[in-house]
Amino acid sequence: MGYPKFEYKYLLPNALIDRVRDDIAPFVTVDDHVKKAGGVAYTVRSVYYDTTDLIAYREKREGEALRRKFRIRGYNRQEDEASLFLEIKKKADNRLFKYRAPVRPADVRALFDTRDVHMYVASDSEVVREHARRFFYHYDSRNLQPVINIVYERAAFTDGGNPDVRITIDSGLRSARAEAIDDLWNDAATRPAMATHGILEVKFIAGVPAWMRAVIQRYELRRMALSKYTICLESHQHVLPPGFANAGGTGARLPRYSVLRPLM
Repeated sequence: MGYPKFEYKYLLPNALIDRVRDDIAPFVTVDDHVKKAGGVAYTVRSVYYDTTDLIAYREKREGEALRRKFRIRGYNRQEDEASLFLEIKKKADNRLFKYRAPVRPADVRALFDTRDVHMYVASDSEVVREHARRFFYHYDSRNLQPVINIVYERAAFTDGGNPDVRITIDSGLRSARAEAIDDLWNDAATRPAMATHGILEVKFIAGVPAWMRAVIQRYELRRMALSKYTICLESHQHVLPPGFANAGGTGARLPRYSVLRPLM
């Protein structure tokens, strides 16, 4: 599925997750990543980076038309052969862009130390290497720091008739403070951020298919401005590190606001 694309999000009560999965089953193909994980979902792990004044958080909170999030992403369990990914997720108005570059876990530290994308980015594509350069441009110019590790289970599907439509159901959202990339694998420190709901996401290029619209209407799901980063960061507002959000040595206290606001 190419970029740019659109992404609609819906708050999904846990009690409806299995029903929605059953309803979409005739129209979708299970994602290959789910099949490789050997179950109904795979685990997504992301250490998010932000500035000391939390500009990525504030851009989302204030509804900026152009905003970015920066993260290191991994999947499932810690395995030497499994790639990690440098990622920038950019929103421009309603369009979604993603810049992504793979790196072997054993090479992450060397890549950060040297910025040698030819040596350490696990791709021969110059476009992908440019994605890594873009990540480090923001990392250096914004003085990005690790803030939070976000973990959840993802069930993923592709429209059987249109590969440009992808549907995901994310559940078990949990998070912990992060100080380094290695925190990506520290499940023991995480705590629930949204215990009673999951998030249904529909990603598309040309439009939401009619069968998906019918499911959304059947359960009266409302499109919402949901951000896992914002939800998790606010759940940890009393344990942010010294120096963030001009907090001095006491830790930041973020202003609470409704991240669950509906979109018209």
